[in-house]
Amino acid sequence: MSDNIYNTLCEKVRESLKDEYDIRDIRVHVTEKNNGVSQKGIVIRAEGCQLMPCIYPDNDFIQNYENLTEEEIDRYAAIFADNFRKCLKNNVEGQTFIDFTFETVKDKVILSLVNLERNRERLESCPYIIFNDLAITFRVYYDINVDSGSVLIDNRIIDYWGVSVEELWNHAIENMTREYPAVIERLDSFISNICNLTYDQDDNEIFAEDMLFDDKCPLYMLTNNKMFYGATAMLYKDVLSDVYNRIGTDYYILPSSINELIVVSKEECDDTEYLKSMVKEINIGVVSEIDYLSDSIYFYDHEQGKVSVVA
Repeated sequence: MSDNIYNTLCEKVRESLKDEYDIRDIRVHVTEKNNGVSQKGIVIRAEGCQLMPCIYPDNDFIQNYENLTEEEIDRYAAIFADNFRKCLKNNVEGQTFIDFTFETVKDKVILSLVNLERNRERLESCPYIIFNDLAITFRVYYDINVDSGSVLIDNRIIDYWGVSVEELWNHAIENMTREYPAVIERLDSFISNICNLTYDQDDNEIFAEDMLFDDKCPLYMLTNNKMFYGATAMLYKDVLSDVYNRIGTDYYILPSSINELIVVSKEECDDTEYLKSMVKEINIGVVSEIDYLSDSIYFYDHEQGKVSVVA
């Protein structure tokens, strides 16, 4: 993407905000996301404000930036400026301060599951726990007015807090279980309930319908109530045994994305090569690179009470 467009946006955003804020810094910033994906946005710092939001463009901007007219660039600049105002809406005389001590944010610490191999470089700078071929990482969830998101907890943050990985885990699993309870539901019912739509590739949510809606091989969705890092639901206490009780057999877990998992009974389908090909098909044709979790499939053994990668 042309830096000239972003530089132009920066200047137009600065112009839009100059009568309200003393903008000390506004620049293009590249953030490394999950699986090594980089995302470009604009960081804005105003005098007296500790908060420095990074505002990212939407998909429409990314897809059409080469053909934007001057009027359209002005429109996006206005959107960026308005998003900055929303972030600082609760200021008192332009002062925005964030208390980032552990005592203040411990109830906002959450979990995320990521692919271990694809994130090895990033994992070098943050605390994590290995789970099969995945890594459990920790984030701080934040909610600013109508916007929300999360920040990866890196080694600098954990050193500042002076807490152990075990402490992070204990708080995060408690917070996730409380704020994002697990959801176990037939996949066809789940999709019908939340969308009532027929998916296609343009929606980036196709699920190979002939496989998913076959009553001879019913599939289940395992996620959380907000589908926010929902793959972590399989880490919750008793959830895997709850799934076992729901379907009555040991089962395979198929990683649909970082936000949800698909469960299929071993008695209904024990063809692991077929299941692996199904996961790869979904990952290649549907799942965005940033939401990708794994091409592996996993097996839950009720007697052992554990999940393992299927060789």
